[in-house]
Order: sequence, then structure tokens, then C-alpha cells
Amino acid sequence: VASAPVRAVDQIRSLHEHAIEVMETHQTEHWQHEKKLISKFESLDYVKIYNTSYRTELNAHYESVTGDYEWLRWVMSFLMGVFIGFIAFIAHTGIQKISDSKFDLVNEAIKIHLALGFFVYFVFNVGLAAIASLLAVYYEPTA
Repeated sequence: VASAPVRAVDQIRSLHEHAIEVMETHQTEHWQHEKKLISKFESLDYVKIYNTSYRTELNAHYESVTGDYEWLRWVMSFLMGVFIGFIAFIAHTGIQKISDSKFDLVNEAIKIHLALGFFVYFVFNVGLAAIASLLAVYYEPTA
């Protein structure tokens, strides 16, 4: 019996399936390696499991757990919101002042020469980007 010719679609499908198999094998090996590395560290960032018995117990003792301090949670949430709003206002005002001074400086440079205005604008932006980069890298690298 003569063998049936292999269609191009079947060849592509088999190559695709082989590529997926290789990728999944690599991902599994990579995941197992990462799991071994991560297991060396303790993490407090976990998801609590709220099963039925835990929720029942929690609801049974809800008043004794939260009772008197519920109002304190709302007060603290309000104060945190006010504080964060104040910080955002200060940041917005600072950015506005820096932007205004930049454009005032560029305006003065344009009155002298157009190319000088472009150069001042360029240098000012590069300087701000450099400051932001240095702060992100050296002051708060986890940002």
C-alpha cells in the first residue's frame, strides 16, 4: 500500500505541537528551579484561605473582634486619605512650579536665539530625567 502524501498543514501542525511541548517542558523546569530558589525565603505576602468553617467561626466572634474599634478604623482611613491628598497636592504644586520655571527660562532663551531656546529646553528635560533616574536607582530602587 502506498503511503499517503503528508500535507503541509499536517507538517506545520506537528512542528507547532513539538514547539509547544518543548516550551512547556522548559517552563516546567524553570518553574521548579524558581520554586527551589524561592523556598529559601519567608514571605508574609500570602492569601488567606476563607473556607466555610473559618468564616462561620469568624462571624460568630465578629463583635468581640471588631466591636469597639470599628470607628477607629474609619477615622484612620479618613486621616490617611487626607494625608495622601495633601502629599498629592504638594507634588502637583511642585511639578507645576518646576514646569512654569522651565517654560519661563525657555521663553527668555528664545528671545535671545531660537536654537538657544531649544537647547535650554533639551538640557532642562535631560536634567529632570537624570534626577528622576538617580532618585529611582539610588534613593528608592524598589520603586
